[in-house]
Amino acid sequence: MSHEHYKCVVLLPHLRIQNANAISSPMTWGFPAPSAFLGFAHALERQQRELGRDLRFAGVGIICHRTEPQMAETTSFAPRSFSLTRNPVDEHGNTAAIVEEGRVHLTVSLLLTAHGRDAPTNAKQAGVLAQELMTQALGMRIAGGSVFAGEVPRHVHITGWVSDNFADEDPQVPRLMRQLLPGYALVSREPLLAQRVAEIQVENPSANSWDALLDFVKMHYAPPTAEEGKDTDIEWSKPTRTGSGWLVPISIGYGAISELHAAGSVAGARDREVPFRFVESLLSLGEWRGPHRIKSIEDLVWRHCAEPDAGLYRTVNEIHS
Repeated sequence: MSHEHYKCVVLLPHLRIQNANAISSPMTWGFPAPSAFLGFAHALERQQRELGRDLRFAGVGIICHRTEPQMAETTSFAPRSFSLTRNPVDEHGNTAAIVEEGRVHLTVSLLLTAHGRDAPTNAKQAGVLAQELMTQALGMRIAGGSVFAGEVPRHVHITGWVSDNFADEDPQVPRLMRQLLPGYALVSREPLLAQRVAEIQVENPSANSWDALLDFVKMHYAPPTAEEGKDTDIEWSKPTRTGSGWLVPISIGYGAISELHAAGSVAGARDREVPFRFVESLLSLGEWRGPHRIKSIEDLVWRHCAEPDAGLYRTVNEIHS
C-alpha cells in the first residue's frame, strides 16, 4: 500500500481518556477500534488547517498503559455487565429505554506521523509541535471519551523525532520504545490469521476466516495419549501452538453490504452531501505486543485504507514480523 512519506513522529504520552466507547463492534469489546484514534488524528489535522498550517497526520501508533472497564458484578446469568447510566424520563414522564453503552477508562500513548510543507525538519521543531498538540488534545474526545492529562512518568517526555526513514531500525527507536514501558502496543497479525485458515482447511475444506478467528480466541485443552489397556486418570493439558502471543480479535473497519447510493438519496443519512452505502464491521486478528519488541516506527503505525471499488474501508498496520 502506497502512502506519503513522513520524516517526523511526535509522542503524546499518557493521555487519560474517561468513558471511551468499549464496544468496538457487534462481536468485540474492551478497547476502542484503531479507527477511533485515527479519527482523533484527523480532528487534530483539521485544527492545524484552521491555523493555516499544511500539516497532516496520516498514521497513529497506539500503546495502552491501563484500562478500567466500567463493569459491575451481577447475580444473573451473566457474571458481569456494563455499568449503565439512567437516562432522563421522556416527554410523557415514562422511564426511557436503556441502550447498553459499554464504557472504559483508558491511559494511552499515541505516536502521530507528521508530513506536509509545515512539518518539523529538526528535533527542536518536533518537540515544539508535540507540546502544541498535547495542549490541543486535552479537552478533545477519543472514541467518545474525554481526554485529560495523565500522570506522566519522569523518564517520559512530550517530544518528537525526525528521521530520514522510520521503516529502518533507527537507533532512536529503542530509546523511544523504552519510554513507552510499561505498556502494550496494538499491532495487526492478519498474516497469522490467514495462515490459520489454511491449516484448518486441511481438515475442514469449508472453514473460513471466522472459524480461524474463533479458534484463536477459544481455550484449547487436550488429553494425553494413554497407553493401550492402561487404566489411569486422564489429565487435560493446554497444547503449545506456534505463533503464540497476546492475540485478540479487533475491529479494523467496515465492509460494504450494499451498492453506493448517490448523495442525498438515502433518508436519515448523517451527511447528505457525500455518497452513502450500508456496511458491516470487519474483524481481524491483533496482538498486544511489548514496545521493546518493536523494531521500527513503521511496524507500529495504523493507517486508513479505503478501497471503494472492493467495498472495503479498513485500518491497516503493516508490521513486518
